[in-house]
Amino acid sequence: MRLEQVVNHIYSFKPDVVLEIGTWNAGMAKTMLNSGAKKYIGFDIFEEGSEELDDIENNAKKRVTEESVLETLKDFDTEIIKGNSRETLREYVKDKERFVDVALIDGGHSKATIKSDLMNLLNIMKDSGVIFLDDYYYNCPTPNIGAQCVMAELNIPYTVLPKVDKSRDGSLIKVARIDMQDVPRPSEWKMDGEETWRFVA
Repeated sequence: MRLEQVVNHIYSFKPDVVLEIGTWNAGMAKTMLNSGAKKYIGFDIFEEGSEELDDIENNAKKRVTEESVLETLKDFDTEIIKGNSRETLREYVKDKERFVDVALIDGGHSKATIKSDLMNLLNIMKDSGVIFLDDYYYNCPTPNIGAQCVMAELNIPYTVLPKVDKSRDGSLIKVARIDMQDVPRPSEWKMDGEETWRFVA
């Protein structure tokens, strides 16, 4: 239910480029493309994941292969990047212009990964772009899990969208929305000394 809000945005604005962290089985990718997105860029660890990483990231979904996703999306304009987004996204954004209209962060659930994904994405989002962060939890029993942990530490304006789903542990899950027109660029953030917005694991 909550991700319908992302799809509705895609349907209304028909963005040129959507980027998703956490492609999984490409279900959401295909829905966004069928709803009017022209190009899809997806990041996922796919079969390179492990039980240890699943535990760290609080992942519950069964892993899928990159090959199966490429087959699902073969009729669309897509770019798939395989690997841990904390490494692949950081490399991907280097020397790129701001070209992404809509981004959906729905990969690893740990505070460290979500913050890394968000801070890297800011570099390539258009000024008119929108970032959606899934897994914004209420009453989550696991510490340092979820987008709410990240947004509580950042001075970035955002909105929590109204539709809600229930997690298997009983917590409530919503989606947060960041409108880039409201966000100062990192180059504009005036700070002395260390860049304290950077996350150190």
